[in-house]
Amino acid sequence: MRVILKEIADDSIKRYVNSLLKEKDYLTACEVLVNRIGNIRFEKIAIEEFLAPKYKNHKIHENILKLDARIVITPNVDKIYEVYAQAETAGTILVKKYYDADLVSKIKSEERIILKIHGTLDESSKMIFTRSQYTNARYENAAFYKLLEALCKWL
Repeated sequence: MRVILKEIADDSIKRYVNSLLKEKDYLTACEVLVNRIGNIRFEKIAIEEFLAPKYKNHKIHENILKLDARIVITPNVDKIYEVYAQAETAGTILVKKYYDADLVSKIKSEERIILKIHGTLDESSKMIFTRSQYTNARYENAAFYKLLEALCKWL
């Protein structure tokens, strides 16, 4: 968000976004920023910040994989963990997104899954960062959110 704030000249918007960040209202802060710079610019910045730097895996990614969980749920849109996990398992872990049509059948299977609940940089137009994106995702993918709730109770 700091990268986007630098692009905005209006100090009142910067102050407002910073106050939202202090209140931990991240969805609204992102909403204000995306509305200001537009979806296309926001998606470009997200790719530049989360993909272009070519981040490497960290010890935490190794520890998560060592847990040997059948389902790993992540809100991260970057690809750090999935690239690491797939390399370490010869590509045997599936990566599924909140909007995938075959998600239920894959969760019922025995396959190991990384579940990206905010989408992925690979399909940046479906990433969830703002309040309206979240609201739309909840409406359009209501079955997924019921599934996620059930998984959380089961896990």
